Amino acid sequence: MGIKGRFTEAVPISMAHGRLKYLRTFMRWLQFSEPEHEVPDGSVCGRKPERGTPHIYSEQEIEDLLAAAKRLGPHNSIRGLLYETLLAFSQALDCVFLRLCHFALAM
Repeated sequence: MGIKGRFTEAVPISMAHGRLKYLRTFMRWLQFSEPEHEVPDGSVCGRKPERGTPHIYSEQEIEDLLAAAKRLGPHNSIRGLLYETLLAFSQALDCVFLRLCHFALAM
């Protein structure tokens, strides 16, 4: 009978490395406030995994991807309208934020 959960499942090495790195950062902070705590050295995290070799698409693969993108649906679909609406909303928020910053600096 074991405990199952998201922290007991197998995770990629890069994710485990990141978790240990953040844990060491927390432990250093804890040691600063309570010096009796020990912080393991960086070797406990092991070497950071190397990145994989990127895939370079051939001209034929690029043409196939573009052709598949054209077959996704009409240009005036709800998704396109949603993206345009969100973009306009984001631009409006940026404009308001810039005006507020300008007003705050003028004071």
